Amino acid sequence: MLDPAIIGNHWLLKYIGSSVIGVAFSPDGRVLASVGANYRVRLSAVESGHDWWQISGIGVTFSPTGKMMAAVGRDSKAHLWELNQGRELKRVEGPRMRSVVFSHDGQTLAGVTDGSLRDKVMVWNTTDQKPVRKMKGQWYGLQNVAFSPNGELLAGGSKRVRVWHVESGRVLQELAGHTEIIEAISFSPDGRLLATAARNGVIILWNVQTGQVAAQLTGHTNEVHSVAFSPNGQLLASACWDKTIGLWNVESGALLGRLHGHHSYVHCVAFSPDGRFLASGSWDRTVRLWGINVSEDEWQHIARQWQQRLSPGWRKAGRCEQCGDRVRFWNRWRGVRRCSLHRKN
Repeated sequence: MLDPAIIGNHWLLKYIGSSVIGVAFSPDGRVLASVGANYRVRLSAVESGHDWWQISGIGVTFSPTGKMMAAVGRDSKAHLWELNQGRELKRVEGPRMRSVVFSHDGQTLAGVTDGSLRDKVMVWNTTDQKPVRKMKGQWYGLQNVAFSPNGELLAGGSKRVRVWHVESGRVLQELAGHTEIIEAISFSPDGRLLATAARNGVIILWNVQTGQVAAQLTGHTNEVHSVAFSPNGQLLASACWDKTIGLWNVESGALLGRLHGHHSYVHCVAFSPDGRFLASGSWDRTVRLWGINVSEDEWQHIARQWQQRLSPGWRKAGRCEQCGDRVRFWNRWRGVRRCSLHRKN
């Protein structure tokens, strides 16, 4: 069971209207981006629930300054956007892209090219959008890559994990341990650990310096598609298709507990930069915000702000009359209570 001091309540932020395949916080923690499978990216203010604007794309990543974001558009190209106004700045020309990520200084952008049977990793300069280098090697099934915090390393994998030296593009390590395709990858805040998660639900923590397995985390019963370290590096969150979110103690590798609330596959998780919140997105078309060491007064204030942003006919009250779910809405016009899953019934 989870220690109540570790995680508090959760709140249904948005009924997106499409499966949620990505969530990301801006570097200052004020904005939450939610990515739908319908290529709609919605940016919302965390404290008030106010929607800033929407763009078309998937695979969203914020620049370290928070002034710019990148997303893969419907044309499979990486597009750079100005955050405050929602204005498209540039388009990165080149091959079809599957995902993109900013480096620690925001000067480069790494992405996985969609080559069907021959996926590659490339790095671009964000100033002139020209390719800087191509990482050596090509694989089938490569989904995502991650920069180390200092920007010197880039990691990605299918069944094996490759760690590249960004400056030279050469492979420094090839890590074997997974037996199925890797869906998620993330460096710890101090850069000492690398977390990878595969379709069989197994999560591996690697020692970056030695290339050895530091811990193997088991407990999920379906595919894990996202992992995220807390800012202090003590917790690891995992989004699983068993409809739960796992919270793990990084040092011991112990499962602290599971977070329940989504009604379908949980596809993505992200910690806020200050570590107070965890956002999750699911195929149930919702984004949920979980309180991590947030005071009750602060949580109630945020909940009230988000409540006001729900559609006019719905207010938080009671339990769902069909399933008893703790995330609840009240249709004041019809006088019935429904959860997010049954709200239209």
